[in-house]
Amino acid sequence: MALYLAYALTRVALRNSEATRWNNAGNKAEVATAGHRLAMVWDYAETNPIGSGTANWADTNEFALTAIERLVGAGQPATVKWTDATRLDSPDASFDAVLTDPPYYDSVSYADLSDFQYVWLHRTLGEILPTHFPSPLTPKQSEIIQELARHGSESEAKQFYEDRLKEALTEIHRVLKPDGIVMVMYAHQATSAWETLVSALIGANLQVTASWPVETQNASKAIWRGGTVLTSNIMLVCRKRQGASIGYLDKVLLEMREEVRRALARFWAAGIGGADFFVSAIGPALSVFSKYGEVRYGSGQPVSVGNFLTLVRQAVVEHALEEALKGVDAGDVDKETQFALLWRWTYKHKEVETGAAQLLDKATGVELRELERAGLLARPDPQRMVLLGPDERPDLLEGVLRRVQMGRGSLLDALHCACMLWKENRRDELMELLTALNGAARQVAQALAELNDEGTEERKLLMGLLGAWKSLPATKKRVAPPKPKPTEDLQLPLL
Repeated sequence: MALYLAYALTRVALRNSEATRWNNAGNKAEVATAGHRLAMVWDYAETNPIGSGTANWADTNEFALTAIERLVGAGQPATVKWTDATRLDSPDASFDAVLTDPPYYDSVSYADLSDFQYVWLHRTLGEILPTHFPSPLTPKQSEIIQELARHGSESEAKQFYEDRLKEALTEIHRVLKPDGIVMVMYAHQATSAWETLVSALIGANLQVTASWPVETQNASKAIWRGGTVLTSNIMLVCRKRQGASIGYLDKVLLEMREEVRRALARFWAAGIGGADFFVSAIGPALSVFSKYGEVRYGSGQPVSVGNFLTLVRQAVVEHALEEALKGVDAGDVDKETQFALLWRWTYKHKEVETGAAQLLDKATGVELRELERAGLLARPDPQRMVLLGPDERPDLLEGVLRRVQMGRGSLLDALHCACMLWKENRRDELMELLTALNGAARQVAQALAELNDEGTEERKLLMGLLGAWKSLPATKKRVAPPKPKPTEDLQLPLL
């Protein structure tokens, strides 16, 4: 009874502290650890735990009782062991399935957060269950996260996390039956985080056999430091890899592209978009990459996981651009314009978290700071970004138009200038500008118009421009810019 009452007490404490916010929409007190961190609150909410309003003791006990009744009603009790994930207290090949939600690098300091409730459990249960609550605070030195404060440097903290994650997955491989499955839940926008997980899975002789993006997060909640929002976690289903064959990149790329295309079409039809769409491609790609013990270039050198994930991002961009451009050769479209098309295709006119914008940044090879300086991106606040339309760029027909006329602007800059020249009925300048554009410009304008929602000013301007374009003399083709060369370490032509 003391154990169950202590659980209820810690839940009451979460909504009765100086870190408690008031939720106006839900008309309730929010838990202190909302957002996976403890933050200072200027105006905290006070509740009455012995009253009948939010966060009161009686309702909290009812919540705990409901959970207990469901657990008891399951019929078969669960056995809970407190042990090190790298040294499980179980014999070899003893588990049918292992489900894990590993820590995400430095995203959340779980042990520090746990102290908020642990101190109350230690006070109330320390004498009743002394082996469970032996110390005043939770143990932290062996926690598998990247925490600079516990190590000498950032590199040492990173190495600690990566080594321990691999050890834990290797231990999972040891206790798994030959036909067993491992379910790994992961959600991180950083390529480096995925690179670490993939390397650890492959090093533990585990192969990804299926993956599913599962909506698990509240879309209005920032689930990581820095404000990156993903509403889905990626569920990777793994099995023990049989054998350790070698794959060569030319063949593996063909398999990967086909698998990614099929999966993305299915995910998009299911309504998965935004930042989740780009991250969801990682699982299908890994199902191809991880079935080999090693993937090599034609020269025999091994392909790093980082290089492979770069190719995965390019495959996603290629698929998205095909959908957005509807047949236009992506090589005729500069990377800034590709970025804008992907943004409109993915986010429309929404303000998005900086981390979500970085997914397109990394995928297309542009720099967000450069786009800000060029007047294409704006920040409504330090953590959010929005792509501007032609009517929202105040210096468009001054500085930007001169840059375009000198051949230094992007195709998107040129189309935005053309929209405003059309709006201001500056026909001669408009004809001169359109005549200088390459043959794909009109199709790109059409694609951009279709990607805009009905009623937006950008769509109205583009549709008006396209209508006027037909009455202008045929534009002469300009030589398309050369396609970017692949980086040396990839050693193969990129997409």
